Amino acid sequence: MLAFSVMGTTGLRKPRANLDAFIQAISRTIELTCAVKHPGPPIEKKSGFTIVDTGPAMYRRFWQALFKAYNTGMDFPCLITFNYDLVLERSLFQVLINKIYNPSKNRCPFDSFHLNYSYKNSPNFYGAIEPCQYQLPEHSYVHGTKVIPKEVQGGKHLNIDILKLHGSLNFSRPITSEHNQNPCEVVENPYILPPISNKSASPAGEEIWGRALTELRNAKNVVFIGYSLPTTDIYMQFFIKAALGPNKGLEKVIVIDPVFNEPSQECEDMKVRYKNCFSEQLRRRLSFSPITAAKFVGELSKDPGAYIY
Repeated sequence: MLAFSVMGTTGLRKPRANLDAFIQAISRTIELTCAVKHPGPPIEKKSGFTIVDTGPAMYRRFWQALFKAYNTGMDFPCLITFNYDLVLERSLFQVLINKIYNPSKNRCPFDSFHLNYSYKNSPNFYGAIEPCQYQLPEHSYVHGTKVIPKEVQGGKHLNIDILKLHGSLNFSRPITSEHNQNPCEVVENPYILPPISNKSASPAGEEIWGRALTELRNAKNVVFIGYSLPTTDIYMQFFIKAALGPNKGLEKVIVIDPVFNEPSQECEDMKVRYKNCFSEQLRRRLSFSPITAAKFVGELSKDPGAYIY
């Protein structure tokens, strides 16, 4: 309602201020309830690396499963999310700044990476993976890896694309030359897209939506995890139709949600909503899985090629 009030009152400060205050409240609430924590790599100093692994281990296993698939020669998937939080970023650094990978027994499958959001004022991050030692509480040392914020030439490089369609707590809203350098930090005035119908109307977010459209039109396999495709989100239904309809190389679409565990009206309604986004021919490639997200990550580890696009 506040977003529509701003659209209908051009030039008036109060509606804009009300919307900004509400966005700040949303941002603060999301951050307070986020269980996944990580300070990110030190930007201005080379010391201070510590292992932080608060929050569910499932997110760390998710990244490890993707890296395992990448190490077998699979293309790394583009991750598209509707969430504002920084769970993906923080769990990524939980894995890379840790003892999970080391120079001898379990090498990291890449030497450097680029975290790309396709957003004009985003913390596009370049990092180098370097070996290090961590001191354990019992005063012993273990080998691990750390992330040095820098762009490097040579070696095995990985592009990690995370498209956050509705904005993010680490996206600065004013388009300035000042970019947030730490993707794990919440910015003061985040770019969060209100749930109005014309979501790509904002020039700031147009590149994200355009990139997501391109990725889905070229994907071989697409996995929806925990997205019910609500009837109120009509814009997303048309977006999925526009993105996957022209995709001639699409092989499989998997929808993962616990609602499929038992027969119910909610279960059937969700299936109908997804089927309505596809032509009769494409519906044969659509499957509904009742497995939990945790089990999905486990299956991904065993057979990564089945789920990655």
